[in-house]
This record gives sequence, C-alpha cells and structure tokens, in this order.
Amino acid sequence: MKSLRTVIGIHSTLEALKVRPQKVVQMWIKKEAEKSAHQYEEALSIAKKNKIKVQFIHSQQLDRWGRGHQGIAVEVNETPQIDWKKLSQKSRVVLLALDGLEDPQNLGAIFRTAWLMGVDGLIISETRSVGLTPTVSKVASGGVEHLPVEFCSQLAPKLSDLKEEGYWVYGLHHESPKEVSEVIFAEKTVLILGAEGQGLRGGTKKVCDELVRLPQVDAHASYNVSVAGAMITYEVCRQKK
Repeated sequence: MKSLRTVIGIHSTLEALKVRPQKVVQMWIKKEAEKSAHQYEEALSIAKKNKIKVQFIHSQQLDRWGRGHQGIAVEVNETPQIDWKKLSQKSRVVLLALDGLEDPQNLGAIFRTAWLMGVDGLIISETRSVGLTPTVSKVASGGVEHLPVEFCSQLAPKLSDLKEEGYWVYGLHHESPKEVSEVIFAEKTVLILGAEGQGLRGGTKKVCDELVRLPQVDAHASYNVSVAGAMITYEVCRQKK
C-alpha cells in the first residue's frame, strides 16, 4: 500500500496536522477563502509553524478528491502501523479484521468507531477492498490518524499466524447458533467482518475459532456492516473493561 494519502474535510485534516505535522507534505484550501479563511485559521497556523506548503485552489479542483472536502485537503506520507511487538506485551487486545469491504463510507465509519472504542488495530485484506481513500478519511473524522492498520494480501494466513500467538478469532455470521451476548470473548480477540452482501469468504470462515451472530427479528434482512461492526465491537470492549 502506498504511504502517500490525501485527507479531506476540516476535522480529518486538522487531526492529521495535529497528530503528524512533520508528515504532512502540503495543504490545499479553496481559493474563495484566500482573503477570509477564518474557518481554516487553526490549520493555517499549524501549517505555518511546520513550514507546510499551502496552495489556494478553486473548490472544483478539490472535488477530484470528493465533494465532502469542506474546502480543505492535505497530503500525508505516513499512516499508523500496527506495532506487533508492543501488542505482544499486552494481556488484553482487540483487533478488527475486514474481509473485502468495498464501500469507503463503511470503512470510514468502522475506523471512527474502532478508534473511539479503543480497538488496538485494524487488519484489512487487500483483495477486492477499498483502501485509505480521501472519503474514508473524511468519514473517519480523524480515526485514520489514531488507529493502527495493516493491509495484507491474504487474510486467512494472517489470522492463522495470530492464532499461533494466542489470539482467538471470531467471525460475524448470521447463521451462527450463538448470539454475541452468549459469548465470553478471549483476552486476545480478533473480530472479522465480512464484505457487504457477500459476508465472510470461505477461506476466512474456515480459519475462525468461533462464529457469532447479532440478534435480529428478521432472518432474511441484515445490518449494514459498519453498524454490525459497532455493535459487536462495543460488546467486546465492554467485556474488556
């Protein structure tokens, strides 16, 4: 995965500037605000302090990264990576693994939820998956800057390695006989969320130690994956506390 990424939106760009100012390559602000950029005052102050190049461009030029840019974007050359050595020293760990998510809105929402709930890291399969797009960063509203992430070419082998290190792998699957409220999650937990529509892929499902499901009144319907992720992550983090 390329380390260079574009972040859009006021909250997301400010978080990038605050967390890793030395890694922000440049900043763009809509030209219409060049003479009265009050809403970008904090961003401009950080940019000036850290000698970050600032360009004022037309709002339409910012649209190439997504219409939710709010008139500002930054380019960053660093993403927080999972520190496996550090995690090995912790007695309680919660990781989320994503098996082929394609919607940037869902990935951004998962980043935001996982960050705020104290998840230790996010593992993302590169196959048929969305990357850290500007929209993902915008929806995450700063979560991308705080939540360590690792992209892997194949998810199943990575999960098998984690099992060897003492992790217990849970897959969210609607056909499981066991509801999430019936499960006592392991001290070192990996939660796997499947792709929109498709769910868990066969190889990923096989590597799970246990499948769990969320309660629902209609067996033929399903939760949005980011909502399902928030629900099960809350339960796991609640138990850990």
